Amino acid sequence: MIIAAVILFTVALAFLAAELFVPSHGVLGVVAILCAIGGVVLSYRASPILGILSAILLVIIAPIVFYWAIKLYPQTPVGKRVLLNGPDHQVTNPFDSEVQKLATLVGKRGITMTTLRPAGSVELEGRRIDCMSESEVIPPNTPVEVLRVAGLKVIVKAVV
Repeated sequence: MIIAAVILFTVALAFLAAELFVPSHGVLGVVAILCAIGGVVLSYRASPILGILSAILLVIIAPIVFYWAIKLYPQTPVGKRVLLNGPDHQVTNPFDSEVQKLATLVGKRGITMTTLRPAGSVELEGRRIDCMSESEVIPPNTPVEVLRVAGLKVIVKAVV
């Protein structure tokens, strides 16, 4: 009985491994689960203590094996055909180039074109940039300095 239980556990692992490489729509996974349960039943018939220990071991090991199967699946040939590729960098971060351009403005000086309460327009290096004042209302035609860039927000303060 114990040898049959060990064979059923081994067959269950084999079916689980086959599920990763053969597109069976879960049939091999279900057979693996049934083989594992059969192994626990045969272990219990051989010895109730052995059956309880094998059931506890199955409950502990099953989530670990499931985790590694999910981690391994995208690298398998079936997983590569079934799963979609992730989006490219340009789709996930479309404004990276603009953020880099704005980051070069830190420390530069310009003149406000509109009133900043707290947002408005500032002329910096011949370009009209939407900016935010740090904390105060800044009237038009006031010299300002870029303090920092947070994402696409340019933070300025009045220069006295």
